[in-house]
Amino acid sequence: MTQTVKWTIALLMGATLFRAQTILFLPTVEMFGGIAPNGWFGPWLSDSILGFLVPVMVFLFLTRRGIRVWGALVLYNAVGAFDYSQGLITQYVSPMPAEMASPTTVYAGIGVFMALQLVALRLLFRRDVIQHFATPLNSTKKERRMNEASYPAGSTALLFIDPYNDFLAKDGKMWPALSAVAKSVGLHANLAKMLAAARSAKWPIFILPHHRHRPEDFQGWANLTPSQAAAHEYQLFAEGSWGGEWYEGFGPEPGDIVVKEHWGASSFANTDLDVQLRQHGITHVIFIGLIANTCIETSARYAAELGYHVTLVRDATAAMSAEAMHAAHEINGPTYAHAILTTAELVQQLAGEHAG
Repeated sequence: MTQTVKWTIALLMGATLFRAQTILFLPTVEMFGGIAPNGWFGPWLSDSILGFLVPVMVFLFLTRRGIRVWGALVLYNAVGAFDYSQGLITQYVSPMPAEMASPTTVYAGIGVFMALQLVALRLLFRRDVIQHFATPLNSTKKERRMNEASYPAGSTALLFIDPYNDFLAKDGKMWPALSAVAKSVGLHANLAKMLAAARSAKWPIFILPHHRHRPEDFQGWANLTPSQAAAHEYQLFAEGSWGGEWYEGFGPEPGDIVVKEHWGASSFANTDLDVQLRQHGITHVIFIGLIANTCIETSARYAAELGYHVTLVRDATAAMSAEAMHAAHEINGPTYAHAILTTAELVQQLAGEHAG
């Protein structure tokens, strides 16, 4: 779940806090000597109860996980939207006195807040939101450790894997498979932000390219992996092709280091990446690029095995499904990565380090 989705849901739910004020209207119904029809007692009473529950539900949403918590949030928003619909019906059957509010005000007010609750309910059914709640919340101590990494000047590098047209351009061979997840996390914008942050911090940038395929590749190979076979069949990043060129704005600039092409998923295996990093005094590596659960994960695991401090940037990468992204960052990543951050979190942390 991205920060944008998280805070959108929280704000949509929080906005319905205003319904708590209906507790002040209860004394105005006819049974208590007031001027409002008795039909309003039920909607106002339920409004009051739901309104006072808003802070509790927002707290649960922001701080807890688990399918039961998700179910409670879904139920709360569904009941809240239904309650608003009851208000609309009540206004039609037993109009509120004009002295209290005009019909237009009543219909518009209830309609707007019902729409907010329905949008929150719809967002809760997003696949990434469900996966967020399905993932057990890490202990406070572990989360703090994962989010408090520092990035020493002179020994931190940004590693950008496979910034090819075939991955990143709309006409690229792999874009149809990656586009849904890529768009959901704002991939291109976050890659640009990470590159800008790295250049501002004067980190060296290493480009880690996949092998550019040729028709005669893999002839005589005994143990071709499924990924290699598929890439060869489709001639991904084919040598001399547009798909094998750097995506505009993401290619190497003067001073960047382009590592030798990797044949499998690891940017370390059979390349000069490790020696290049060590010769440049690098101890901390930050991975961005494609694909989260293949080349990024394999290369980052290898880096951890070699003793590097590893950071994954969860929204500066993509995969072919939300499930694959979930596995990369919520299941597998925490077993080897020292930090798993969003682009915004990492950029903010760097700004704080520079200010200090």
